[in-house]
Amino acid sequence: MSELTVMERFQQRMTKNWLGHIESSRKNSARERFMQIAKQCRSFYDGGCGFMWGKDWSEEYGTDGIGDPMFKITINKAYELVAIYGPYLFWDYPNRHVQPYEPIEIDTEFIDRIGQTDPMQAQFLGQLMDQQITQSKVAEVRSELMGRYLNYSQREQRQRLAVEAATAIQDALIEGRGLLFPETYEMPGSTRRLTGLFRERNENFFIDPDCNDPYLRNASWIARRHVDTVEDVEDRFSLERGALKEKGTAESNKSRVENGSNSDRINGKTNDLIVWYEIWSKGGIGTHHKGMDSTLDKDLEELLGKYTYVCVAVGVEYFLNAPPNAIEEESDDDIALRFAWPFPSYLDDRWPVGVLDFNINTQSAYPVALLSTALGELMTLNILVSAAVENCYENRRQVVAYLKSASKEIESAFNSGVGNVYIPLDEVNNSINNVVQYLNKPGMNKDIWDAISYVSNMFDKRTGLVEFMYATQSTQDRSARTTAAKQEAASIRPEKMARDVAAWMTECAELERLLATFELRGSDIDVLLGPMGAYLWDTYIYSEDPEIVTREMTCTVEASDVKRPNKEAYFQSLSSLQQTMIPMLQQVAALRGDEEGVEPLRAFVKSMQDAMNQRGEDWGNIPAFQPPPPDPQIQQLEMMMQQLEMELKGAEAHKKTADAAKSAAEAEKTAAEAKKVGLEPPKEQLQFQFDRAKGELELLQKQEKHRQDMAQSAAQFAMKGAMMNQSRALKEQAE
Repeated sequence: MSELTVMERFQQRMTKNWLGHIESSRKNSARERFMQIAKQCRSFYDGGCGFMWGKDWSEEYGTDGIGDPMFKITINKAYELVAIYGPYLFWDYPNRHVQPYEPIEIDTEFIDRIGQTDPMQAQFLGQLMDQQITQSKVAEVRSELMGRYLNYSQREQRQRLAVEAATAIQDALIEGRGLLFPETYEMPGSTRRLTGLFRERNENFFIDPDCNDPYLRNASWIARRHVDTVEDVEDRFSLERGALKEKGTAESNKSRVENGSNSDRINGKTNDLIVWYEIWSKGGIGTHHKGMDSTLDKDLEELLGKYTYVCVAVGVEYFLNAPPNAIEEESDDDIALRFAWPFPSYLDDRWPVGVLDFNINTQSAYPVALLSTALGELMTLNILVSAAVENCYENRRQVVAYLKSASKEIESAFNSGVGNVYIPLDEVNNSINNVVQYLNKPGMNKDIWDAISYVSNMFDKRTGLVEFMYATQSTQDRSARTTAAKQEAASIRPEKMARDVAAWMTECAELERLLATFELRGSDIDVLLGPMGAYLWDTYIYSEDPEIVTREMTCTVEASDVKRPNKEAYFQSLSSLQQTMIPMLQQVAALRGDEEGVEPLRAFVKSMQDAMNQRGEDWGNIPAFQPPPPDPQIQQLEMMMQQLEMELKGAEAHKKTADAAKSAAEAEKTAAEAKKVGLEPPKEQLQFQFDRAKGELELLQKQEKHRQDMAQSAAQFAMKGAMMNQSRALKEQAE
């Protein structure tokens, strides 16, 4: 039997085994229960008004014995859950912070002390410090490149990350789990490869059925289901056109319209959609299965290792990513590359998927849906409300009994529509009660409304949709402290969920970072980074040791970056700081007198502008403070004082020389000689001139300081006026 035949037989069995694993995962009791509840929860979100009273749904969930009410009402609490929590948990693109891990810092004094006793060791430590400084600078450049790209990619990708993430968060709120997969893609007509994060439906995600860990740590494999056209799959895996002909398992609407009704449809020849799976394995390609060829098993196990990637399709008896005829003449390295993970996220001990679970089940790989905890209350609420409305509708009618002999007059009176109606009574029927009478039905039982209120309240407690989430309050608290305590207690759950979303976005950003590291070249993003940035990307990221790039940096997303900011509270905080910060920042700007000095003031004003949602005007574009030019008279006096001070010091030196003389004659002689060589006027005269000039300078300096203080006060007054205008604009906007 030829090697090709052995490979074909091997792949037939392997694809069959992997499809069996996926089917086992599909039928796993934990997954079936999760998907059943997810379907039920989804129905309450988008099932329509009367879905709960449909035959299929009522038979499946045991409400068929109740009977159909006249009004089939659905209280869409599920929509309220998504509408309130969704915008709170994810508001805008997160700011992805990429930074290298900081190495240990050693003081040079320590090396100097070592050098006193061991110069060789000190020299060695100095070399290590120089090397560490160089590596730190490279790490900073690497992090700057990656951070710039990751904050660009989330806006550039198809549908934008904000759309994909918001959809996945909706899945997590309704069904219990949200999924984002990192992928590479190319825009139509472009050869540039970029990365993005894309939402996947829970029904297309499969987990090793033996896994019972909520974080999937003991899963040996995961899989993702795809449904694509036959041509798209052939192009994706570089298969010959027609290689998957008649392998489709479903027919698209396009094919149905184009082919019409013919015999080919009966034979499945018009099926143009194929179901295929990509599988990431941590347990090898599956050579341990019974019936595998021992020689081939051993060779593949040594070649591929534990971390393998295979793609299989229903009805196809070979791996899509490694068909037998394609690998017949390939080298071992090429074969290993075909079965390698698209990007080795296992280097960081991560599955290539970002999973968002708000409520984990510690005994299962599948979470607990938030909405599922209140399904009983939700179903009961719909039943009770439908019954109550039906009762109210029945009570709308008024039953009137009247004497048959007076029917003509009474019917005429009821149908007249005039304001005053007169009904004559004869002598026999002299009482109106003997002629006409209202028959009142028994009053509606109040218990049903109490039950509705109770069940609705229980649903709100289960899901956290308390009054404060709706910005309402049915009762007035006695103190502001009580209100604040309620608000704090009500915010615990959404705050926890917001942190979960931030951790999930961090996980997804880390996955995209790894994908970009291994898949992107500088030429793909030179438009963003420029020629130098593209060169540095190729040098320090794409061509670098994967272990270094994977370990030396981290990408994080803060919770405050993803949830909706409370700009009113933010503005109030900034306003309270305004009286202190503005004068201080103005002084710093005035002292520095450059762009760096005025930058903190610009940042503070820009924060005020953002808090007020005022983006039409650039209030933060404050020019650097330029002090008034100094007075020329002051400059002239300063120069004169410097010259007099130098002369005064010279006179003091000569005076000390004269005082050191042993006799008056020698002193006079020294003075005479000094005078002959041009000695300056005596010290007393110079001191007088210096003091006079000093007084004039101090006076002018005080005047100059007053002038500058007036200019600075005017600037502060203008700034305060601008802040007041901002506050007034915010109040008007709120009103």
